Amino acid sequence: MKALQLFAVISTALLLGTTFAPVLEMPSQLAMSGSSWSMVQQTLYQPLAAVGGPLEIFTLVIHLAVLAAALSRSRLSLLAAGSTLSLMLAFAIWVVFTQPAHLQVLNWSDGALPVDWYRWRDQWQFSQLIRFLLQLTGLLLLAASLLRLEIEEDPKSRWAHG
Repeated sequence: MKALQLFAVISTALLLGTTFAPVLEMPSQLAMSGSSWSMVQQTLYQPLAAVGGPLEIFTLVIHLAVLAAALSRSRLSLLAAGSTLSLMLAFAIWVVFTQPAHLQVLNWSDGALPVDWYRWRDQWQFSQLIRFLLQLTGLLLLAASLLRLEIEEDPKSRWAHG
């Protein structure tokens, strides 16, 4: 169980980086012109998508395994379920909002931005912010499940008394 949780923590932390970077860049990107923002999307975020997609699927699978292993422990399973649900919601946001906006931007040619380009920009940027918050929630709930497991396995530990 602990090994699964450790893999889940590592993969979730790595996944969190894929949404944390766009959140950090958000003020600068919202201030960019349409052509500059489009260029950033078409060049810098291709490698992010190539790594982030498989990592997100792997992370969801690991979280489902943690949840399955935790089902016999009610408190632990609630934390694992919350963590898994947070990550599933983040993935759903990607499917419904982030990826459609990204695909739209990939179709833009140099200088030929649609009139509503900023709507696509905002959809991509704010969906990444929501995904970051959901992934962070997932990581925090997963960390709480690790602490809960430590208490359950060693009631004499300092965590159990403080």
